[in-house]
Amino acid sequence: CDHYMGPLNQHALAAIREMQAEAFKLGTPLRPRHREVAPGQYEMAPYFGHAPEQIDQNLVVMQICEEVAGRYGLTCLFQEKPFAGINGSGKHNNWSLGTKEGVNLLNADQVTKVTGNKDVFPVLMAAIVAAVDKHGDLMRCSVASPGNDFRLGAMEA
Repeated sequence: CDHYMGPLNQHALAAIREMQAEAFKLGTPLRPRHREVAPGQYEMAPYFGHAPEQIDQNLVVMQICEEVAGRYGLTCLFQEKPFAGINGSGKHNNWSLGTKEGVNLLNADQVTKVTGNKDVFPVLMAAIVAAVDKHGDLMRCSVASPGNDFRLGAMEA
């Protein structure tokens, strides 16, 4: 897809750089920075962290994005899919599972290194799949909105 893989528009890039600089001043470094599938859509995100801090950072970053975009004559849209018939991901959150020591439980190499047992990761994955299968309705209620049903397609997961 030429939109996802193409270079950033220089005007949008200037705005995104300012957004990143403003967020960094407040202690929130933003990465990655790339185009998304829909025309004129870009993505950046705070580094991963614990949910309570990430929620606060997301709210602050969204405010920064709206303010800086306006200075460049641009608009930030955070809806999951703001335009019918155009693929796009809009605002979304990614999640992972980890230990308080920072071990990513979805990373086989990290789990094997910490446990010393290559059989732990498949068992862990089986437990996660079973939990999602059993409690998928609760998980969906906690992470999705009705608009999210319309965002998936093309290169989106």
